[in-house]
Amino acid sequence: MAPKRHCYQTEKVYTKDENFPKVRPRRSLQRYSQVIKPRQNGVCSTWGNFQYRTFDGELYRFPGICNYLFASHCGKHYEDFNIQIEQSWHKGLPTVSQLSVKLNELLIEVIDHRPSVHGEIVELPYSNNGIQIEKIGSILRISAKVLLEITWEESNIIHLSLNKKYMGETCGLCGNYNGNANDDITYSGNLIDPLLFGTLQKLRKPEEDCTDPKPEPTKKCSVYRAMCLKHLRNHKWMKCNRLVKPEPYIEAYMLDMCLCNATAKYRSFCLCSTITEYSRQCALAGGTPPDWRSPSMCYKPCQDNLIYKECSPPCTSTCSNPGQQYFCDGPCVSGCVCPKGLVLDDITNLGCIPIENCSCTFNKQIYPPGSVYNGTCRTCLCLGGHWNCREVPCSSTCSVEGGSHITTFDQAQYTFHGKCIYMLTKPCADSTFMVNVEMKKCAYSESGTCLTRVFLFLDNGSYEFQIQYDNSDFPHVNFDKEKMAKAGVSILWPSSFFLIVHTNKGLYLQVQLIPVMQLYVVLDPSYKEKMCGLCGDFNSIQKDDFQTSSGVLESNVVDFANSWKTNFKCKSIKPFHEHPCIYGMEVVNFGTRLKEQRAIGSSSCQELLCPPPALSLFL
Repeated sequence: MAPKRHCYQTEKVYTKDENFPKVRPRRSLQRYSQVIKPRQNGVCSTWGNFQYRTFDGELYRFPGICNYLFASHCGKHYEDFNIQIEQSWHKGLPTVSQLSVKLNELLIEVIDHRPSVHGEIVELPYSNNGIQIEKIGSILRISAKVLLEITWEESNIIHLSLNKKYMGETCGLCGNYNGNANDDITYSGNLIDPLLFGTLQKLRKPEEDCTDPKPEPTKKCSVYRAMCLKHLRNHKWMKCNRLVKPEPYIEAYMLDMCLCNATAKYRSFCLCSTITEYSRQCALAGGTPPDWRSPSMCYKPCQDNLIYKECSPPCTSTCSNPGQQYFCDGPCVSGCVCPKGLVLDDITNLGCIPIENCSCTFNKQIYPPGSVYNGTCRTCLCLGGHWNCREVPCSSTCSVEGGSHITTFDQAQYTFHGKCIYMLTKPCADSTFMVNVEMKKCAYSESGTCLTRVFLFLDNGSYEFQIQYDNSDFPHVNFDKEKMAKAGVSILWPSSFFLIVHTNKGLYLQVQLIPVMQLYVVLDPSYKEKMCGLCGDFNSIQKDDFQTSSGVLESNVVDFANSWKTNFKCKSIKPFHEHPCIYGMEVVNFGTRLKEQRAIGSSSCQELLCPPPALSLFL
């Protein structure tokens, strides 16, 4: 004889050893539908006393304690996502103990609101290949661009928002997402009991021993109807009632109150959870839920001077980002927020304060409002949590490194393998000073060049000084002491291979002599926007640095540099396509080893030891 089976929906006993009857169950306290305003994405949720809402708006209760498939992409040969939840009891209350999310090839597991990726705990906010994990107040949010978003609030409130592109392609407790709420609780095309439907979604872990839920005894819950209507059918909820039909939530509320009489804590939990979910659904439908909580009902305390609001912008204005709430998209959310006119102090953690009282940060140091910071070429004042900076005149440096790598005063970088004497820099309007450089071929390759001489001319050429390195025991410096005194020039030797030339013109030179000759020209800010030559015009704009001697802006670096020859008997350089280090295999090999070390080294050391610009100059 086949075993007897009890159908909770029809309250009959069947001996047929098959599925439950293939009929549409009548509406009961166990299963009910809702009609809501259409929204852009489907939203599935679970909350409270094991309540569920499918993408299509079907509400049902499934008190299963195990690991279940919440939603997955199942309509194709590939799976874009797979989301599982593990339901359990904690301190006498239903709770979600674990959330597992597989997005493409990324496996995210969340236990006690602490996320891990492939088993490794991650710091928040976390971002990887378009997937973001962040904590906003007490809400944990996992999002994948515009495809889906998962939020986990409190102990057991989970919402999954899914893009419409997946309509008709989902499985799990969230239903099939086809726009029809009447066929969500089905198996093989047949309507079944929610208990059986939920049990079919079980994905038991090897270490788990889950017991399937059994039908619960029928209770008369109508005695709670008046209380439920009082909470969800009053003038405060009028606008929400137009957007989201309250009847399914009233029935869920009645059922919860029937089943939640075990303890006062459990009863309070059930009292608040369904109203909280209805408030959330109202917000998702574009409504503005009222502030329905009170000190005597579902009260939510806040720290410091924050206040609890049922509907506030999804992003909070803070000292470090005071306008964030005005640029944040999405429905309103509930939580602790600052009173109007105040921002959250996320720098010194003093709660909500006027924005003018916000501190500033620099190099991980905190500065009170009104502090002044003097940086390179600028001075900054701390106002409203941000540095208000203005530029101040400062010197700038032009360099010739490696015999061919030139950096202008405006920090534009280029490479030129010259074989002549070139005007490096001078004031365009006069000849107060002029710095010329000589470059010569010095390597095995056709294009390899070295800096061999530096010329300094002062006062319309009245004084000429020359620095030359010719591989002798000591560099040759052609500086006459008498001329130096008249011209206001002095030389300092910090070491045997490095010298500094000071002038009274707002110019000084730093020259490295060994192992290769390199030059650094430092100019006073009074020369800003007045310079010509290979070092550019010194106007803080890089894109106009390549002006030729005739004043034409040149796009080709070689043609630009050729125009600044001082000896027109030299041939103009033609572009070379081979790398100048191609014949120096030891140099190339060393550069390759540096690249390999950068690839395997820590990110913090990579930029310090060999940043990309320095590596290119080295080669």
